Amino acid sequence: MKVKATVLAVAIAVSMPIAALAENKKFTELSQDFMYESLASRPNLATCAGYHKHVHKRAKIIIELDGELDNLSAEQMQEQIKFYTNWRDKFKREIDFKSLDKEELADWKLIDNQIAQNLLEYTSIKSYARDPVQLPMMVATALIQPLRAPDFSLDQKQKYVISRLKQVPLAIKQAKEVLHVTSPFLIESGLGATDNALGVIEQTLPRYVPRGTVNEPEFTKAARIAAEELRQYGQWLRAQKANLPASEPDDGWRLGKDLYDKKFALFFDSGSTPDQVLGECEAEFKKVRAQMLTLAEPMYAKMFSVPLNNPNESAEDRQNRIIGAVLERISTEHPERTQLMETIRADLDEVKKFVTKSKLVSLNKRMNLRVVPASDFYNWHTFAGLNSAPPLEPQVAADFWVMPISASMPDDKAESLLREYNNYTLKWLVIHEALPGHYIQSERLNALQPVHRRLLRATFRNEAYVEGWAEYIAQEMMNSGFMQDEPKYKLCMHKIRLRLITNTMLDIKMHTTKMTDQEAIELMMKGAFQNMAEAQNKLKRVKLSSCHLPSYYVGMREWQNLRAKQEKLKGKDFDAMTFHNKALDEGPLPVAMLEELLLP
Repeated sequence: MKVKATVLAVAIAVSMPIAALAENKKFTELSQDFMYESLASRPNLATCAGYHKHVHKRAKIIIELDGELDNLSAEQMQEQIKFYTNWRDKFKREIDFKSLDKEELADWKLIDNQIAQNLLEYTSIKSYARDPVQLPMMVATALIQPLRAPDFSLDQKQKYVISRLKQVPLAIKQAKEVLHVTSPFLIESGLGATDNALGVIEQTLPRYVPRGTVNEPEFTKAARIAAEELRQYGQWLRAQKANLPASEPDDGWRLGKDLYDKKFALFFDSGSTPDQVLGECEAEFKKVRAQMLTLAEPMYAKMFSVPLNNPNESAEDRQNRIIGAVLERISTEHPERTQLMETIRADLDEVKKFVTKSKLVSLNKRMNLRVVPASDFYNWHTFAGLNSAPPLEPQVAADFWVMPISASMPDDKAESLLREYNNYTLKWLVIHEALPGHYIQSERLNALQPVHRRLLRATFRNEAYVEGWAEYIAQEMMNSGFMQDEPKYKLCMHKIRLRLITNTMLDIKMHTTKMTDQEAIELMMKGAFQNMAEAQNKLKRVKLSSCHLPSYYVGMREWQNLRAKQEKLKGKDFDAMTFHNKALDEGPLPVAMLEELLLP
């Protein structure tokens, strides 16, 4: 077998012009340098990727990135503009792109897109100058991440955390010098993120530096100073809010149509505009609600003694009454608060068996997935999510984080959370985040070779590919028979589909028009049957980000369209598992780019 492989390699090399080989080698070297230098300029991201030591070529020193914090100064922001501009020029000056093969050309397109996104951020959007959430979020994640590194001793991890703690005061000083916040909402969110970062420093980290250990005195001092500085940052934010004109509308979080359209084009790299996607969603919104009514009517007739029809109500009110009542009844079927983790683990086993039997996608042999309570800093985000193994450290356990419902959580809040994530929605959540969603996706990515390509595609991943896969495959699970005979599950899946559509409409309208909070809440609650807690959380999320929320819907449709094209191309030879495996093995590229790589 080795002889055949060697002969093949020689044959390829002989058939390829020497100039092209040189170009490809040059492109590989430049891609690697760009990737590692990009990570070195953002130590927190480097730690998340599993990149720990950077060799600075000019200074000829080794930088231990796990002990560094991101530089948030105005000078660094200008340096970032120079960095990306110079790298774009360097690639175009030194590479003949016609010499690249399909995989290399995909890498270049990803690099060029990432350069464009960063230049748009640093020259025009400038979220670092208007979003006070970024500083405490960066601090929280930066202090947690070194503790996951598999090859460091506990002593070394503690030293890295201490080093980063000591740099928190400087990071706060830098952030305050560039921040000009005009949104009361963003200030309140910044205060919430600051409290969360304080929780990491004062509650989470001490568990990893026990009293009496050699690093404990230095850690305690550094943690105390960092916490004091964070509290002063909170006081500074409150002062900023007090100085804002009370009469002005709170629009400082909106991106605006011009910047949103530019970001959308780069973020998705699909050719679709926000207006086109919005129009499609508005039509799909009506279609899905009609499908939900068809599912809900027979269940309503069994569940309630009230007549299905009321001559005094509109068609829309009838939809809302029937669908809403059935969903409310379904939501009461949920695990006890103390049984949530056990229920999710049982659902995971059920889903794993179905995936194996249905042969939708190959499961990896490693299966290093753990279902664990979310760490403290993650609680601030959402109910659950996957913290996958870093691309440079695929052997690290992947954590399916779930927000613990503690004994101290008020009963009404716990009940609201459990109703939203009832027995049926939990199964979807397991599919989306774990099997065969994000976990299988990340595991197949972490097997991608060469390593620099894996790192590139993982770090600069296309969110529509990532989130779209998780939604697409959940639908494919149901199409293949999972819970096919349970109408309650089908209705919950339609509700989730409606949520994707609504989230997309919400993101586009909130950032490009003057859509009000009340209009947004009404769209989510009356239009998409979300409860108040979920709607309020989504409203916060849309104000703190832009373009990410549409990635679920846009990506799902792109995956569905890609599959349809592959089915047409392959005809009777189409095999779902083969298609899914090959697509996942390419890593999270824009789906349009993925289509080119899957062609013969």
